[in-house]
Amino acid sequence: NGDITFGNQNKLRQIIKDNNITGNSKIPCTANIHKRDDNSPQLEEQEREWYHSTIMRIMFIATRSRAFDLLMIVSVLATRVKDCREEDRQHLMKLLKYINYTIDYNMTFKRDSKIILEGYSDASFSCYEDCKGHSAFAIFVTNVGAAVMIKSNKQQLIALSSMESELMATNDCYK
Repeated sequence: NGDITFGNQNKLRQIIKDNNITGNSKIPCTANIHKRDDNSPQLEEQEREWYHSTIMRIMFIATRSRAFDLLMIVSVLATRVKDCREEDRQHLMKLLKYINYTIDYNMTFKRDSKIILEGYSDASFSCYEDCKGHSAFAIFVTNVGAAVMIKSNKQQLIALSSMESELMATNDCYK
């Protein structure tokens, strides 16, 4: 019929299978994902390698498909691969259960649809321990409700206010 559907169900299913995930979660992360618990024990070498590998596999998919629901969380968790802790492993397990719950989600563009683009940006001010913020933006085909371009990353500079952090996020959209 000429419709175009995007999804990476096979790769996601392989990640779920490789990690023996059986449970589900309707939400991808807890509200405290930006906070670090210094008392949380560091992961052993083998678990750190698993964590790094799993995060990068999800990142690869998140940047190439229905990423808007995965990218922010996996971006935050990716900043912790050098110093991953038990709490980070728990965040990753929750994300994997969310992926298991949403595994059949995809984006479909109807052949006869008129394309209307809308862009949004947002920022979290001083949410990391080094006082840097987090930027994200998404460009949507509004009549389809699908994100066609997204980006989520830690800000490179320290903003002095939430407004400055928001302006840095908007600026990131144009790079």
